[in-house]
Amino acid sequence: LGATAARIAPGDTIRVMASLDPTSLGINATWTDLSETVTLASSLNTLITNCDTAWTASANVTSTADAAVYRTSTASASHAIAGAFTTGLASYFPLGATNDYSAFQGITLWVHANTAISAGSLSIRLCSDALGVTTVDTLAIPAMPGNSAWQPVWIDKGLSLGSSIQSIALYADTDPGTITVKLDNISTVKAAGNDSLSLKSLVGKNTAGEYWW
Repeated sequence: LGATAARIAPGDTIRVMASLDPTSLGINATWTDLSETVTLASSLNTLITNCDTAWTASANVTSTADAAVYRTSTASASHAIAGAFTTGLASYFPLGATNDYSAFQGITLWVHANTAISAGSLSIRLCSDALGVTTVDTLAIPAMPGNSAWQPVWIDKGLSLGSSIQSIALYADTDPGTITVKLDNISTVKAAGNDSLSLKSLVGKNTAGEYWW
């Protein structure tokens, strides 16, 4: 919660956990002067959806493409869940083809919520049908504040993702109450190794004294 004046006293020792040692991505990257973008020589992730298109909502859920509040590309997938919804499939998006994600063990995405999300309340599901019904992978969204700010999320399943995925869905596993959740830039990610790159990763040049991106 932070070392505030109410929690510390003279003589206290404050320890800060060290960051993990850096590892090499194993590929080259290009930095462009005055740009926030770092371009890798080859992809380490697979984009599932950029969330620019509205998802198909269940009853008591309104899903839209929000072109005003988004993190990347042109919009985010916004899901306004009403109090009458309770639990189950909230909204889904067909991917338009059968996708093999078995080389990856998790997903990374941006999440924006206007009300706090409890651990185990909401999950992203990867499904083998086009309607978000037949779940192959369940990836629980971690607890996060309802501060209407974008949060980078990395969800590790610990096992390989499905090899025949046709849709992605948002589920309420417990009743989240009235909440609006926006999702953006959902991609696969590997669980470990030098080629594990998520939205929570820091990228830097292999040069001492350089900044991290």
